[in-house]
Amino acid sequence: EEVKDRLRQIVRETDYSEIVAMEQELMAEGMPVEEVQSMCDLHSQVTREVLVPPPAAPVPPGHPVDTFRRENQALGGVVLKMRRAMARLDGLPDEAPAPDDLMFEWRQAFNELMDIEKHYQRKEHTFFSAMERHGITGPSKVMWGKDDEVRQLLKELARALGQRDAAAGEWKLVAVTVADAALSAVEEMIYKEENILLPMCQDAFTEEDWAE
Repeated sequence: EEVKDRLRQIVRETDYSEIVAMEQELMAEGMPVEEVQSMCDLHSQVTREVLVPPPAAPVPPGHPVDTFRRENQALGGVVLKMRRAMARLDGLPDEAPAPDDLMFEWRQAFNELMDIEKHYQRKEHTFFSAMERHGITGPSKVMWGKDDEVRQLLKELARALGQRDAAAGEWKLVAVTVADAALSAVEEMIYKEENILLPMCQDAFTEEDWAE
C-alpha cells in the first residue's frame, strides 16, 4: 500500500512498455530472473491503478490475438464457475460433507480449467519464441516462470480435490484455500496477457510473425 501511494504521487499513468522496460532493466543490471519473477505480481498490482492499456487493436477472427482473447474469456468463465462452487462449499457447516452434486460441479469446472495447459503451451512455444527474435527476452522468461507457478498450484488443487476422505472441516479449509490461490494466479495471468503480453506482441510482431 505504501508503494502504491508513492507510485501514484510519482506516476500519473503508464503503459505496458514501461513495465516491461523496468523488468528488462532490472535483469540487465544483474537481478536474477527468479527475483523479478517473485515480484512480478506485485509489479502488476502496484501499477494496475496507473496502467493505461492501449485501445485494443482490431484483429480479424482467427487471428492469434483474437484466439487468445476468446480463450481468456472462456477461462474467466470457468474461474467464475469454480468460485461459485467454492462459495457453496465454504458456506456448508464445518463437519457437513460436500454433497455429490457440488463435487461434480467443482470437478467438471476443474477439468475445463485444465485446458489452460494448451493455452500456455502455445503461448510459450509460439509467442515467446517470436518475442525473443525481436530481442524481447525478459518478459518471456518471467511469464514462463509464472505459468509454471500456475501449473504447480493447479496440481495442488487436483491433490486437494482428491483428498475428500479427510475430515470434512479440515478438507474444506484446505480445498478452498488452495483453490483461491490457484484461481487468483489464473486471473492474474489473464490480466497480464490482456494488458501486457498481447499489446506488446501487436506492437512488435510483423505480418510474417503472425502468419507463422
